[in-house]
Amino acid sequence: MKHWTEEEDKRLRTLHKYYTYSQLAGMMGVTKNAAIGRARRMGLIGDRVNKKEVFYKEGEPLMIPIEELRPESCRFPFGEGRKIKFCGIKRKGPSYCSAHHNLTHRQSRPKK
Repeated sequence: MKHWTEEEDKRLRTLHKYYTYSQLAGMMGVTKNAAIGRARRMGLIGDRVNKKEVFYKEGEPLMIPIEELRPESCRFPFGEGRKIKFCGIKRKGPSYCSAHHNLTHRQSRPKK
C-alpha cells in the first residue's frame, strides 16, 4: 500500500480538477486506481471543472500542418499519417507549449 506524502496530497488536490486520473497517475508515478482512491479518501471526487477550458489557458490549439510550423510553435501532434496537424501555440519549452509539456512530462519523484 502506498503512503502518500503531504506534497503528493497537495499536488493531487491542486491538479485533480484539470486532468483525468489517468493523466494524474502518469504525472505522479502511481496507478490510475491509486490516484482515484486517494482522491476519493480526500473527498475530491465530483469536484471537477471542464478540463478543456482550463488545459488551453493560452488558447485553443491552432491545428496547423507541418508546413506552417514556425520555430516557436508547439509541436504536439494530433492525428496520424498525412492528416497529422500540430498544436501551433507559442511554446514555452523545447518542443511543446506549457499545457502539452505538462501533459507529456512527469516530474521526478524524490528518492527515499
